[in-house]
Amino acid sequence: MGLFSVGETMAFELTRYDNNLIIYSFGFFIGFSTTMAEPALTAIARKAKEVSDGKINDFVLRLFVALGVAIGIALGAYRIVTGGEIVYYIISGYIFVIILTFLAPKYIIPIAYDSGGVTTSTVTVPLVAALGLGLATNIDGRDPLIDGFGLIAFASLFPMLTVMLYGIITEKMGVKGEREKEEIHMEELRHALEDVQNMELSTIRVDGEDALHHSPHMSFSAVHVIVPKDKQEEAIIAAKMRVQEE
Repeated sequence: MGLFSVGETMAFELTRYDNNLIIYSFGFFIGFSTTMAEPALTAIARKAKEVSDGKINDFVLRLFVALGVAIGIALGAYRIVTGGEIVYYIISGYIFVIILTFLAPKYIIPIAYDSGGVTTSTVTVPLVAALGLGLATNIDGRDPLIDGFGLIAFASLFPMLTVMLYGIITEKMGVKGEREKEEIHMEELRHALEDVQNMELSTIRVDGEDALHHSPHMSFSAVHVIVPKDKQEEAIIAAKMRVQEE
């Protein structure tokens, strides 16, 4: 109830300046800040990062969701000020949602759909709803019952768009999860070992020497030895003596 009073007071003060740009800007920033403070979004983002093996960055995901809410609240405030029909805005928005559903990577689509729900929680709803009712009450020619409600719909719609755009961007950038990075590294290592085995001429460099040693079809093993720095020379000499003995 306290947040509703704050929202109505904010709306009353905004309409006194006779500057619609201030209203839209305030709607944008209030949408962004309240979404970043949502505990439900923080929980979803952390779980998404965990399940995706780091492919989804939880903080970046929250930023994109907050950006979507901010755009939605600003556009919803514009609708209240101009008196447009909400149905045209919502239908147009969901057309874009359907289009992006076919373009975005599959793993981001369910998260994008859930993002619209988690943004309409304990912090966002009271302030946003109060802002819409306050604007409709203080702007001439607007009915609070018809024009005052609907901002929550905008706050739920646009995060779907921005989160799917986030998925498309990460896919284009080639962002990989930790497990995918490890698999790629192991695959590169396997190919490298195959290339070494298929070489007609093997080349090695003995530690402590500048010369390269060549031997056709040489069978060798790579041995890594960790020794104290002051024992490095002794280890190299011992290894050379062992090779000479063989």
